[in-house]
Amino acid sequence: MTIFPKLRGRTTLDVGTSFEKHALRYLNDQLHMDLRRVGGAGDGGIDLRGWWWLPRSTLKKTAPLVEDVRRVRVIAQCKAEKKSLGPRNVRELEGVMGNLRYRSHTFSSSSLSLSSSSSTSDNPLNPDEDPNDIAILISQSGFTKSTMIYSTSSNIPLMLIHLPGGQPASQSQSDQEAAEGSLEEGEIEVKSLWWNKALSEGVLGNEIELRRSIGPKGVGVGLWMGGEKVGRCEPKEERSE
Repeated sequence: MTIFPKLRGRTTLDVGTSFEKHALRYLNDQLHMDLRRVGGAGDGGIDLRGWWWLPRSTLKKTAPLVEDVRRVRVIAQCKAEKKSLGPRNVRELEGVMGNLRYRSHTFSSSSLSLSSSSSTSDNPLNPDEDPNDIAILISQSGFTKSTMIYSTSSNIPLMLIHLPGGQPASQSQSDQEAAEGSLEEGEIEVKSLWWNKALSEGVLGNEIELRRSIGPKGVGVGLWMGGEKVGRCEPKEERSE
C-alpha cells in the first residue's frame, strides 16, 4: 500500500500573497516602478507602495540644472478574486487614498518646525517632490463595465490593471522552478491596462501614452512619450553610482 504525502490546501493568504508578488514583479519589471510589498496586519488597505520615476516634461524645464526626472508616489491594491471587481473596490481604494492624504497633510503640518535635513523619503508633501500620488488597482479577473464607468469620473489619479496569473504553485512546481531558475521578466502577460483622466491629464500632463504590443511572449503594454518608449528612469545621483 502506497501512502502519499498529505498536501496542504491553498489558503486565502497563499492566494493573496502569490498574486501580490506577481503584481509587484510586473509593475517593477515592466512598468519600471520602484515598489515594495507592505501587505499584512495594519497595512491600512495597502498591498504595494513606493515610487514611480518618470521623465519630466520638457515644457516644465526652466533651467539646465532642473532634474530631468521626477517621482510620484504609488499606492496599490491587489485583488485575487474569481469574479470581476465592482465599483465597491474602487470606492474602497478612494477611501484609502483619502485617509492617506489626510494623515500626510497632518504630518506635514506638524513637521514644519523640523530641520530641513530630516529624512523625507516617505513624505509625499515634501516641497522638493511632485505633490501628486496615484492609486493602482490590480485584478486577477478583470473589472465590470460599471467599474470602468465609475472609475472614469473618479477624482483620484487611478490605474486599473487586469493581470491574470500569479496563482500559488504546488510544492512540486516550486521545487521545479527553483531548479530551473526564475522566469524571464517578459513572460508576464497583461490583459488590459487603463487609466483615468485624473492620472493621464493631471499627474502625467497628457504627455505619456499607453501602447499595446504583441510579442512572442504574449501581450504587453508600454509607456511612450514624445514618440519614444519610456524605460526605467532614476535620478542623476543614482545613475552616477
